[in-house]
Amino acid sequence: MVNQYVAQALCLTVIMIFSSGFRIQQDLKWDINENDPTVWLDVDAAVLAFTFSNSDFDDGYDALTGVAAENQARVVIQEIINDYNNISTSYLRLALPDAPATEDSAVSTFDLPGRTIKIVFGSPSALGASGYATYSGSAYIDECTVTLSETALSSAQEFKATLTHELGHCMTLDHTHADRDSIMSYNRTSGMHRLGVDEKIAMTYLYPTDDDYAEEVATLGLSCSRL
Repeated sequence: MVNQYVAQALCLTVIMIFSSGFRIQQDLKWDINENDPTVWLDVDAAVLAFTFSNSDFDDGYDALTGVAAENQARVVIQEIINDYNNISTSYLRLALPDAPATEDSAVSTFDLPGRTIKIVFGSPSALGASGYATYSGSAYIDECTVTLSETALSSAQEFKATLTHELGHCMTLDHTHADRDSIMSYNRTSGMHRLGVDEKIAMTYLYPTDDDYAEEVATLGLSCSRL
C-alpha cells in the first residue's frame, strides 16, 4: 500500500512538471455552448479609430501593410479575434457587433447580459492595460471590461500583444511563469503578440469541442488513475 501511495505521488509530480503552463484565475466560464458560442466585443469608437505611432512588427507580421492609419486598430482587433476563433479544438467564438450574421450564433445577440466584453480607453489599474471579469454568485461570467492606456500602447505590436493578453484575463486566464512563449507570461518572449500553445490549451480546456480530449489536454494525456 505504501508503494502505491509513493507511485501515485511520483506520478502527480511528473504530471505537474510536464503539464501545460496555463493558469485559471477562478472556476468561471462564459455561459456559452457549441450551439451558441459567441462572446461579443463592444469596442469603444475611440479605440476603433485609434492611430498607431508605429505599425511595424518585429517578426515581419504584415497584416497592416497598405491599411490606412485610421483603420489599423480595427484590423488588429479583428486579427486578435481570428486568433481566438481559429483554435480548432475550442468552440469559443469572439465577434464584433457588425460581424456578418452568417458567422454569428443564431441565438445570442450583441450586448446580451453575460455575453459582452467592453474595450475602452481610460486609466487602467496596471501599466498599459487591465482586464477584469465580474460575476455574481454563479459559475458564469457576467461581463468583462478591458481598459487600455492610450499613451502606453502607441505601437501596433504592443497594442496587439496587450489586448490579446487582457482578453485572456476576460477568459479567466491568470499570469503564468512556466513558459516565456505564452502571451499570459509576465516575461513573455520579446515581440510576441499572438496566443501561445498554453492559451490554446486553456481555451480547449474551458470550451472544448471534444469533452474527452479536454480532460486530457491539460496534462498532455497523462493520468494516475490506473495506479
